[in-house]
Order: sequence, then C-alpha cells, then structure tokens
Amino acid sequence: VGLALVLGLVLLRPSAPRSPEQAGFAWLGAGLVGVSVMSVSLFVPDLPLPSRAFEWMVGSASHWTVLLMAIGVRRACGKPPVRSERALMGLYGVAAGVYALVPHLWAVPVWLLWGGISLAIMVRALVRLVRTAIATRRRGWAWASLFFALWLGSFLLALVGGDGHSPWMLGTAVAGVTGFLWSRTSTALRDSIASNRLLEESVAEREAELEANHARVRELERARVVAGERERMTRDMHDGTGGLLVAALALARREADRSPAGSELKHLLEDAIEDLRLAIASLRPQQGDLPSVLGLLRQRLGRQARHHEMILAWGVSDAGAGIPLDAERSLQVIRVVQEAVTNALRHSGGTRVSVSTRIIDGDVIALEVADDGRGGIDPSRTGRGLANLRTRAERLAAKLEVRSGSGGTSVLLLLPGR
Repeated sequence: VGLALVLGLVLLRPSAPRSPEQAGFAWLGAGLVGVSVMSVSLFVPDLPLPSRAFEWMVGSASHWTVLLMAIGVRRACGKPPVRSERALMGLYGVAAGVYALVPHLWAVPVWLLWGGISLAIMVRALVRLVRTAIATRRRGWAWASLFFALWLGSFLLALVGGDGHSPWMLGTAVAGVTGFLWSRTSTALRDSIASNRLLEESVAEREAELEANHARVRELERARVVAGERERMTRDMHDGTGGLLVAALALARREADRSPAGSELKHLLEDAIEDLRLAIASLRPQQGDLPSVLGLLRQRLGRQARHHEMILAWGVSDAGAGIPLDAERSLQVIRVVQEAVTNALRHSGGTRVSVSTRIIDGDVIALEVADDGRGGIDPSRTGRGLANLRTRAERLAAKLEVRSGSGGTSVLLLLPGR
C-alpha cells in the first residue's frame, strides 16, 4: 500500500509541458493513489468515520481507480483525449453521489451495477493493451497486459466476494504499473544509449568531414603557394638566365664561322636554351599526357642526333593518351628521356637511337630509349647517370630496366597506366 501511494505521488508530480505518454503516467499515478485510498484502514486502523461513510469511500475509490487506470492506459497508448472520458467522469460522479445517498439496503446493488460499468471499462483497456503489445512487440506492454488481466481477475473476485479492497486488486495494480514503468525506463535507457551512440558516430563523421575539408584547404593553399613559386621561377629563368643565354648565343653565332670552338659553343648554347625552354614548359600548371610531353622533346632530340651524326627513330604511340601528368611527373619523364638519349649519343658509338612507347601487360606503359651501339654497360653499377635514372623512376612510381649487350643498350621505363 505504501509503495502504491509513493509511486502514485511520484507519477503525479507536476512537469510542464507533458508529452502524451507522461500524461498517461499521471493518470496511472492517480489510479495508484486511489488504490491506496481503498486500503486507508491499513494506514489509520481506527479511522474516525461512520461505517457507511467508510464503506462509501472505499467502494467509490475502487471504481474511480478503474476509470483513472483506463484513461492512463489510453493516454500511454498514444490516444488523445475524447469527450467520452469527460462523460464517463461525469457518470462516475453521479454514481458516487447515488451510492452515497441510497439507503444501506440498496448500496450493494448500486455498487454492483457500478461495478459492471467498471468491468466493461477494464475489459476495453485490456484489449487496447494487448493490441499495443502485439503491434509494438515490446515486453513492457506485454507485462502491462498480463498484470492488467490479473487486476481484472482480482476485480471480479471483489465483485463476487463483496470485498472492495481485495489484496489481489492492490497487489496486481502495484506490480503491473511498476513492471510497466521499469520496462519503459529500460527501453528509454537503451534508446538513449543507442541515440548517444548514433550521435557519437554522427559527430565522428562530422569531424572526419571537417578534417577532410581542412586537408583540402591546406592542399589548395599549398598548391597556390607552389604555383606562385613556379611562376616566379619561370619568370626569373626566362628573364634572367634565358636572357643571358640568348645574348651569349648571339655572340657565339658571330664566332661560329671563325673557329670550330665557336661552332661547338653555339651548339652548346642552343642546347642549353632548348633545355631551359623545356624546364619552363614543365613548370606550367596545366597538365598534359605522355604523348604531348614527349612531343616537346622531339625537335630538340632530333637536332642533337643530327649534331652527333645519328638517326633519331621516333616511335611514340598514343600509349598513355588521356592520362594526365602533372608538372612534377612531366619534368621527371623529360629528364629520363633526355638522360637516356644523351648517353646514347655520347657513349654508344652507334648510328641510330630510338624513342618509343607501347602498352604491355594490359595497362603498363613502356617508354623505351634504345640504340644500336656497342653496349657493354653494366646495369648493376652505381654510376651517377644510372643512379639519377633510378631516382627519377622512383619519383614516378615506375620501374626502370636497363639492358646492354652486343646489339646496343636499352633503357626501359615501365609506368603504371592508372
């Protein structure tokens, strides 16, 4: 009885605004207070009331408890207030007045008639609970349905036995509401934990997005700084070193016809200017693919080959077309080809050097520089030229293969196709 009173008062505590479910719990709390009123004699054994007044109080409390509990069940199931609830409350008020005014001989029939209305209300509430339990498949509603059914049975016992404050009615009411609230609290706790987990995941995803955005901003800033530095370097090389080389080439051309050294100097300066042009072109921010990058070299390499009385065989296909190369990778490809062709022209002793590209193994781009010279290069040695080629291949994430024999030397650069 004490538990019923305390639990009822807790559920009746004011809280605004109230959700429909909280309003339902308040009605259930009022019903539990009514249950405790039914057993008021346990609190105050010698209650100073006439027996008729005491009988009216206990009998009316048992019926009002049914109505309050039924309204609480309806609210907890998410149903809005309806006019029939107010009509029933008015009817119960009239029934309580009649029950108080009729003679003692008629009190029991009135109470039983009133009990029939309460029994119908309890059955309807039980049906609503069972439907909700089936629809939601939650244990809290199932426990509430079970104890409400036991409460209905205890109410029938009270009607039959004439004991309006049956211990069964009190016990099942307290157990049912307590079990229902405990289950709902556990469900709310699990939902809260799940919500917190989802919130943490959402926050983690948001932090990851922010970090990715910051990384993109940092990358864009770095690219802007690099682009500005490249622009400055390009301008300095063009206006400074380029201007000096052009002036020196003009002087060398005047001396070219007078001595072999002047002619050699002219060729060297022309090569230096062409190499500077390639370096400037490779620093431009726009991207190109492998055929277009190699196309920048064709004229210069052809002039170098003629100067060394060798033939340049150009076998560059469309392998790698459409696959962009940024400025850094373009420069590395140019340097690999330049180094390999220059070595062939100066050291092979052959008559022909070729530059070719092809696709092998499905998506690997093979860039090859080969000559028909005397060969004899040891690929395993760590000379400066081969070391530079290997370093540039690593920066390209490519594989470098050098083959040298009696038929000449081949430098093969295997570039990933993606």
